[in-house]
Amino acid sequence: MTSDQVGNYGQVIVQQPGRNNPSVYTRSLPPIATGGYQPRNTNCRPGLEYLIPLDKVFIDQRTEPFEVATGIQCSNRYTITNGHGQPIYVIREESGWLGRVCIGSSRSFKMSIYDQQGREALLIKRPVSFIGDRMDVYNGRTLLGSIEKIIFTCSPEFSVRDETGVEKLRIIGPVLLCGCGEYEFPVHANDGTMIGMIKKQWSGLSRELFTNADVFGVNFPLDLSIRLKALLLAATLLIDFGYFEN
Repeated sequence: MTSDQVGNYGQVIVQQPGRNNPSVYTRSLPPIATGGYQPRNTNCRPGLEYLIPLDKVFIDQRTEPFEVATGIQCSNRYTITNGHGQPIYVIREESGWLGRVCIGSSRSFKMSIYDQQGREALLIKRPVSFIGDRMDVYNGRTLLGSIEKIIFTCSPEFSVRDETGVEKLRIIGPVLLCGCGEYEFPVHANDGTMIGMIKKQWSGLSRELFTNADVFGVNFPLDLSIRLKALLLAATLLIDFGYFEN
């Protein structure tokens, strides 16, 4: 077991408001005690300790009223919650206005993922993308790995790679995507075994038709390394930009 997988992860807040019915998957959650999150785990990279007790998260893109009213693309913001609807991270995009208006979802950007203590847990960098697509994921100055879209395939495929470029996971999506509705992107290990799922959920008729704010459920093994859990969060954002942002 690696140092990313061990440590005392503390307790979880149970009084915070959250999603009332997070029912993407039927897989049971690990036991959660009462109390508050431990703010720091020295056996885990700073900010990532919140992922240790989790096998499921939800990534909910915020609806931007200005964008709905004007059609002008705003910087994306997301909230990441655990299976009980408790917020654990917020995501904020940093990109240029010209790129958002002129090239839309192909724009370059940086995304910072902040924990509930206000620390930057992850930094995601993406260059301009027209054919291939790639994201590099950092914790501080440390490269955790990357997600790269595999081109010239019949269905959407993404390679999840470690910091040395070695593929660790492969994500394969459905052949046909129309933007609305629910879609599943199974996560496979190198031996072909399905070990998780990224699912784009139905978020309601008005939200599906009039906004590009989507909701995703991400399911993975409880004992998956913290680095790979973090990379799957970034992979979900790459899927959102590649297929549902417009």
